[in-house]
Amino acid sequence: MLRAGSGDTGAFRLLMEKHQAPVMRMIYHYTGMHHEAEDLAQDIFITIYRAAGSYAPRAQFKTWLYKVHWTRVSEIECVSSGNHLSMKQHPSVTT
Repeated sequence: MLRAGSGDTGAFRLLMEKHQAPVMRMIYHYTGMHHEAEDLAQDIFITIYRAAGSYAPRAQFKTWLYKVHWTRVSEIECVSSGNHLSMKQHPSVTT
């Protein structure tokens, strides 16, 4: 992440490739909808990319990533709809 924060887009791409599937699985588990899991995962990685320059390694990158992940997911209102959850996006979530 420190290399990504220094502008190394290749380093960021490697981080994203390594962590994208687990993030999407957790979001899918929460929402039950693949498309919304993809959109929210993309938003999370955009948030991380924009914050890369201010990343301070006080904890492992994975810990920081999941903190960002749960912060974004908690901004979503979930409404029960049959067997799945229908998501109403918080105004700050961009897709």
